[in-house]
Amino acid sequence: MESTVKRLDRSIRFIFFDLDNTLVHSDLAYAKACRAIQIDPEGDEFLTARRAVKSRLPTGHVVARNRLLYFKEYLSQKNMFSPGHLLQLTETYESAMVKDIEAQWHKLERQTLMESLKKRFCLSIVTNENTRTQLLKISAIDPMAKFFVDLTCSEEVGVEKPDPRIFHRALEKVGASPGESLFVGDSWLMDGEPACKLGMQVVISQEFIRDPVPEGLPIFQISNLNELEQLCQ
Repeated sequence: MESTVKRLDRSIRFIFFDLDNTLVHSDLAYAKACRAIQIDPEGDEFLTARRAVKSRLPTGHVVARNRLLYFKEYLSQKNMFSPGHLLQLTETYESAMVKDIEAQWHKLERQTLMESLKKRFCLSIVTNENTRTQLLKISAIDPMAKFFVDLTCSEEVGVEKPDPRIFHRALEKVGASPGESLFVGDSWLMDGEPACKLGMQVVISQEFIRDPVPEGLPIFQISNLNELEQLCQ
């Protein structure tokens, strides 16, 4: 993939990463975790429950991403709901998700990449989703905050990407300015465009999600996140 930018600006001191489908293939982990609790993530019953939850909540509301609510609705529609059953189901799901995220992290050799980047940049994560779910994922890849100094979730800001407020909050928390910051994500609309508008440099990784990116933009596109190491040299 080619870019109209020849190299990253050497003034960059901060790198902000999207988490889902950028650092790890979250969609794959979600699907495997659902199957671990005998739920077909693409089955009509689960999708009906998911749609029912989302229909009752405002568009783009972070709570609409909470799988605990999906499972509650799913069990209720099957007349199988009880608090104990729901919590046990959720615990098994979360355990399977964390296990898969950890396995991906090692298989993808992300630790090697982060160890290298950490020597030269301040690394942080900016993500949509509820905080508990994202903390579970990060506990699988960086439990002692060896690599990432901060996590900004949409839940704590009250808005989701591409709303610029989540980007402003992330920059503010680590004392970064847009001009000295790089945003790395998987989506042009959710990650790249809002970051560009703020004056951040942008890298779009299409390792897991091939989201269309308009041509002629002053950004990098990479086919594998580990290529970021070469861009940062």
